[in-house]
Amino acid sequence: MDPPLWTSPYYALKMPDEQPITVHNQSRKFFPYSWEETGGVTYQYPWGQQTGVVFNSSNNVATAVLKGQLMSKEQTGISSNSQRKMVRTDNGIYHVVYESMGSVW
Repeated sequence: MDPPLWTSPYYALKMPDEQPITVHNQSRKFFPYSWEETGGVTYQYPWGQQTGVVFNSSNNVATAVLKGQLMSKEQTGISSNSQRKMVRTDNGIYHVVYESMGSVW
């Protein structure tokens, strides 16, 4: 956040590393994904967990977008042909991964 790119007033925002949220009576882990805005908000790092931000007028809103662990808006995620897959890396460790929002998690 060095001038001249950032002019006063600017602020710093940070999402938590992990945020537990209850969904359907189950506690789920949510992790940082990106930032959204309503109105005129400029982010230094729109995909960063921490970012500098400039509010271009008084009623703008900055919103943290979180991604729920093992959660997807796709119904195929709970079908018998599940999108969740187990993969093993070269070091022998198994990982559960799935596709959501155009990314592998």
